[in-house]
Amino acid sequence: MAYLIGTAGHVDHGKTTLIAALTGIDADRLPEEKARGMTIDIGFAHIDLDGIGRVSLVDVPGHERFIKNMLAGASGVDVAMLCVASDEGVKPQTREHFDIIRLLEARALVVALTKCDATDDETQSIAELDVSALLEGTQFAGAPIVRVSAVSGLGLDALKLELARTMLRLGAREEEGGWFLPIDRVFTAPGHGTVVTGTLARGRVLPGSEGELMPGTKRLRIRGVQVHGSAAEFAEAGQRTALNVTGAKREDLHRGQAIGSPGSLVESQCLNVRVTPLAEIKHGQRIRLHVGSGEFIGKIHLFDLAPGFGQIRLEEPLACARGQRGVLRRYSPPDVLAGVEIVTPISKPRRKNDREVIELLTEQSDSAGIVDEISRRPAGALTSDVCEALGRTPQELGDDFERLKGQGAILGFAGMWLTQASYLGVAERVRAATLAVHEAAPRNPSAPKAGVLKESGLGWPPKSFDRLIALMASEGLIVLHGAEVRHPDFRVRLSDKQQALLDRILAEMQSKGAIAPSAREIGEALAVPPQAVEEMWRLGVATGRMIRVDEGLYYTIETLEEIKAMVKGLGERFTVADFRDATGSSRKYALPLLIYLDELKFTRRVGDERIVLK
Repeated sequence: MAYLIGTAGHVDHGKTTLIAALTGIDADRLPEEKARGMTIDIGFAHIDLDGIGRVSLVDVPGHERFIKNMLAGASGVDVAMLCVASDEGVKPQTREHFDIIRLLEARALVVALTKCDATDDETQSIAELDVSALLEGTQFAGAPIVRVSAVSGLGLDALKLELARTMLRLGAREEEGGWFLPIDRVFTAPGHGTVVTGTLARGRVLPGSEGELMPGTKRLRIRGVQVHGSAAEFAEAGQRTALNVTGAKREDLHRGQAIGSPGSLVESQCLNVRVTPLAEIKHGQRIRLHVGSGEFIGKIHLFDLAPGFGQIRLEEPLACARGQRGVLRRYSPPDVLAGVEIVTPISKPRRKNDREVIELLTEQSDSAGIVDEISRRPAGALTSDVCEALGRTPQELGDDFERLKGQGAILGFAGMWLTQASYLGVAERVRAATLAVHEAAPRNPSAPKAGVLKESGLGWPPKSFDRLIALMASEGLIVLHGAEVRHPDFRVRLSDKQQALLDRILAEMQSKGAIAPSAREIGEALAVPPQAVEEMWRLGVATGRMIRVDEGLYYTIETLEEIKAMVKGLGERFTVADFRDATGSSRKYALPLLIYLDELKFTRRVGDERIVLK
């Protein structure tokens, strides 16, 4: 079981000095920090605690100018160690850091009252009262306050004991989903290549694991894992972790990205959040969102019908997961506004008075609600809409969709879903739309699928609609003609002129028997253009008066019936030559006709012969 301790507190209240006294590690790693004597960026150390073992520790800058860096280090902290100088008490950055700790929902708090070697008991008591007033009314009210001095060593053992006791009371983290690590540092190590570091936010990562970089969706492989500077068999949530990665160059990686197991994170620019405000937030206000190790600019839109919830729309994508917490700051001046919890990692833009958000945000369901969500959308439910409603990612629910599909509870059409009941309704809607298109063009034997889709008003993606039509055709609910469809009950209605021409063409074809005349030959006999003959062939097939046997080979229904009767007189077995001679045709006509009869299951080929089945 791993834990993360994170410092917080006003500048110059002794955070880094206290860490050095507790661990022997100077968390200030930058030359500028050492020169100025002030923490600028997040730093890292580890501490050994009785009954717990080695614990990661992150140090954050206290100056207001570096609050962005402080937020990058404060995410995912189990125990916050709030450092308050006994000679100054609670100061502005103490309050801001404490607000951030609360909003990010650190699991516990221990207060270190620092610099107690330089103050008397009365001053320390006043500072403790100041701290107690800060904690009053919050989830951290009554948190232990330990008097310490990094100079004299006063209280250091007591502070370690209190940290250990606090962690033992916490127990294991509650989490679900794959591992992911917000990146806070990237560098190249000689002999190893690219290394990223961060605090593992969730799960467990092992060497050899496959990873996904987001934003960017680049696939990586984890060559090695280090925890507290040493190679490890695995790292788990709460530990400061270094990952040696392959598949990405140093310049591809930066703070604000995250690496996780495939499907553990999503890339999003529009997400729904639960909001815990500290100050007034205006609808459409420009904000800074801090999630993981990154800062992202965007706007927040509040929902009128779901108080306490809002939608954040960002100017650039971020990597995030459901349940992840973050902090909102005003764009300028960058004051802390609120804490947020990501409810829907990927959403579509919604209006503030959108009625769907009531169920979408206040009645979250688990994956068992997939069927209910699809049922609520009888005209078809997109995967993204179902996932948004359930607050899950498509990767998280993928197995559930497939399981329900395999059970027959839902039907899938390339990202569009129906229940069995809604399929019947949609199918009838498509059939009605097909008839409507037929009525608008009664001389066309079939209707374009795009026209039927538009007439139906379903608004499905074309690929999904193709899958639907294919299923309907297999069930005889619609007739499929290449890229077009026909209602089974529809028959082409010809004009008197067209009917007269068709009758003449049929008579000419009938007179030729098995030797099917070409469009040119019929045209010359009837003094009409070949193109007109070809058009009437199309209409003749549509009206059921003739059959297309092969390219350019059309026969009347009557001729085909005569051929079938003739075949029955050939005996139980016959050859192509027998058929050719009996019909007085040639191989050019005989072979396509026999293949057609085979397809009808009227005959069957056995070697060089055929037998009659009917």
